[in-house]
Amino acid sequence: MMHPSTRSKLFLALAILTSIAATILIHFQPIYSKKIARPDLAQREVIKPANPIANDPSRLNKNYASISHQQPASDDVFLKSLSSEQWANVEALAAEGIVIGDFRQSKPGDDQQKIVRARSLTSVAAFATLQPAPTGKKLYEIEYAYGIDKVINKGEGQTITILIPAGSVTLESDLKVFSAAMNIPDAQVEFIYPQGKPTTSDESWAMEATLDAEWAHALAPKAKLRMVVTNSSSITALMQGLDAAIAAGSKIVSMSWGSVEWSGQMGANYDGKLNRPGVTLVAATGDSGAGCNWPSCAPYVLAIGGTQFVTDAKGVVTESVWAYGTGGTSKYYAKPTYQTTVQKAAYREVPDLAFHAVGYSIYMGSYKGGKGWLNVSGTSASAPCVAGLIARGYSQRKLALPALPHAILYANANLFFKDITLGIQKNGAADAVKAGYDTASGLGSPQAVNFVAGLAK
Repeated sequence: MMHPSTRSKLFLALAILTSIAATILIHFQPIYSKKIARPDLAQREVIKPANPIANDPSRLNKNYASISHQQPASDDVFLKSLSSEQWANVEALAAEGIVIGDFRQSKPGDDQQKIVRARSLTSVAAFATLQPAPTGKKLYEIEYAYGIDKVINKGEGQTITILIPAGSVTLESDLKVFSAAMNIPDAQVEFIYPQGKPTTSDESWAMEATLDAEWAHALAPKAKLRMVVTNSSSITALMQGLDAAIAAGSKIVSMSWGSVEWSGQMGANYDGKLNRPGVTLVAATGDSGAGCNWPSCAPYVLAIGGTQFVTDAKGVVTESVWAYGTGGTSKYYAKPTYQTTVQKAAYREVPDLAFHAVGYSIYMGSYKGGKGWLNVSGTSASAPCVAGLIARGYSQRKLALPALPHAILYANANLFFKDITLGIQKNGAADAVKAGYDTASGLGSPQAVNFVAGLAK
C-alpha cells in the first residue's frame, strides 16, 4: 500500500500539472477562434444575395481562397502577431456575409474590425454643434481662394457618385437648404441601395454623407449626384457598392472613408475592385497625421490630403499644410510609374494632392434631436471638393476619359498645382513638408483654372 505522505505528494503534483495545462490552453487559445461570437449582432438579418454575380457567396469564398493563409508583412502593426490559422479566420470574416444595419466604425484597439470595416475619415463628430446659420467657410470663399470663380463650366453633363454607408434620411431636403444658402441651383440626386435601403440610421455616417454630398454639389453645381448607400460599413459591402456604382455608369466616385492598411487588401475582393480604367476614384487620406489608409493608398485611387487657410495679424491669408491631414508611405503598394520622378521611396506615397480641409458649413435636418448648421473639418471635405473640380474638367473633355488621371496631373504639376511649403504634419518626418512633392500635401493644392483645363484636354 502507498504511504500517505507519498499519496499527498502525488495529488499535489497532479494539481500543479493540471493548473499549468489550463494556463497553457487559455494562453494559446486562438484570438479569433470564436469569430462570429458577436452577441449584439446575433439576431440581425444577414444579407441574402440579390445579384447572382456580384453577391454570390460561393464566388466570394473562391476569391478569398486565393489569399487564404496569407501572412501579414512583418511590419504590419495590427496583424503581425497572428498565426496562419488566426489570419485565415480574419479573412473569413469578410467573406462570410454582411450584417444588415451594422454601421459600426473601426476604432483604436479593435484590430479585428479594422481590416474588414470602414471608418469615417473626418474629425467632426466630437465637437460639431448645431447653429442657426452657417459659421464655417462659405462657397464664395473657397471659390475665390482657388480661382474657381474664374472657371465658367459648372460640371454640366457629369455625375459625381458618393459611396457611403448608411446615408442620411434628410439628405434631399438638406441639399435644398444648403443650395439656397450658397446661392446655387438645387441638386439633382439619385440613390442606389446595393443591399437594400437602410432601415436604421447612424448620425456619424449621416454627417459624413451630408458633408460629401453638399460640397461635391457646391464645387460642381450643374453636375448630378448619385448616392450609393450601403447597408453596412464593412469593406465587403462598400466594394459591392462600388460594383453597383460602376454598373450604373459612374465615372467619378468620391470616398471619404477608409481602413488601416493590411496584407489582405491585395486580394481580388479589395484591390481588384479598385482597378477600374476610365473611372476616377477619389479618396480622403484621413485626419490622423502621418500614416497611410486604404483605399486612398491604392495606386488607382486619387488620394486627397488636407490644407488650411491661415490669416495673420495683418489680414494676409496663406495656405499651409493641415497638421492632421494623413499622408505617408504604403506598406504594400509598390511605387507607381507616375511617382518615379517625385519621390524616392520604393512604395506608393500619398497624398497625390491636397485641398482645404478646415471649417466647412453643412446643413443637417436631423442631428442629435435638432436641425441646423454644423461647422466641420476633415479630408472628408477635401475629397468631394476635388471630385467637383474633376467633374468640371471632364464636362469639357472631348476625348475618352483617362484610364487614370494621375499621369496627367503629375506630368503637369508645376502648372496645375500650388506647392505648399508651410506648416507641419502631426507625427510626420522632418521633411514631411518641403518644396516639391511631399507626404503632407502631395503635389500641392489645385490652381483651378489650369487644373480644370488640363483635365478637359
